[in-house]
Amino acid sequence: MTIVRNLSVIPIMGMLCCLYLMIEIPVKSWFVFFGWMGFGLVIYFLYGFRNSRLARQQAQA
Repeated sequence: MTIVRNLSVIPIMGMLCCLYLMIEIPVKSWFVFFGWMGFGLVIYFLYGFRNSRLARQQAQA
């Protein structure tokens, strides 16, 4: 099928391997992952909000 559509097998195999790994980890690990991701996103957006060049330009205008 990949030869017919001129697709590479490597990205497809990579996606399947990642999907397999994601399915096999315990549910507790997903909760920890999403907790840390949420924490990181809060820090990321707070930092961006406080240090935005666009916000400084609008405040000066």
